Amino acid sequence: MRPSKEIVLSLVIALIAGGTAYASLDRLTKTSEVVVAARDIEPLASLDASHVKVMKLPTAAVHPNAYRTTSQVVGKRAAGPIIFGQQVLPGHLADSADDLNRMSPSASVVMFIPMPLGRWVGGAIKAGDTVDLIFCANEQRTGFSIARLIATRVPVVSHSGTGVKRWEGAANEVAGLNVLVSVEDAEKIAYCLENGTLYACLNTGASMNSGVGATLESVMGLGSLELTGSRSEPR
Repeated sequence: MRPSKEIVLSLVIALIAGGTAYASLDRLTKTSEVVVAARDIEPLASLDASHVKVMKLPTAAVHPNAYRTTSQVVGKRAAGPIIFGQQVLPGHLADSADDLNRMSPSASVVMFIPMPLGRWVGGAIKAGDTVDLIFCANEQRTGFSIARLIATRVPVVSHSGTGVKRWEGAANEVAGLNVLVSVEDAEKIAYCLENGTLYACLNTGASMNSGVGATLESVMGLGSLELTGSRSEPR
């Protein structure tokens, strides 16, 4: 007895439905390795092994441009915040200060501050750190002498130079820091470089506010100050 057309059609439909279900299930269960943020990553952070990890995710959910191994991202800097668990993409990272300048908000610039190592206060400063900048005015240029905090939690993009000759007869390398600052702070820094000395203090995460500044009188405990002429005198 030959099967009826209805039975044959039902079998064909069942086979098609089963194949479709299998393909869908296979697509959902198939996984691929991808690099994700192991924790929240701050902008400008220099990525190391603690920042990222490899996870298996459903292949259908993996971005085609996502990095697949941590070696591809370690050593690069975050161009912006990367959220815990987020897949790491090329657009999240910067390879150079020029890249950061292009990716930073239009009101920000990457600026190089020439600064000998002796003015890097608080230990070795590296890319991804934040620093507080203290200005010490040159009395001969400004007409007064004062030390004051001018910028806080400034992101360090990179550092360069050691101030040490690389070989006999060579010129000293220029030591300094590349920092990401607002245009307003860039103007302040430029003024300070022309009229005194800058110190970079490694910031530990605390938010600081600028005080009234330190002078000879305040350091020596001579009372309230009032700047008159080229000297600051007790009231």
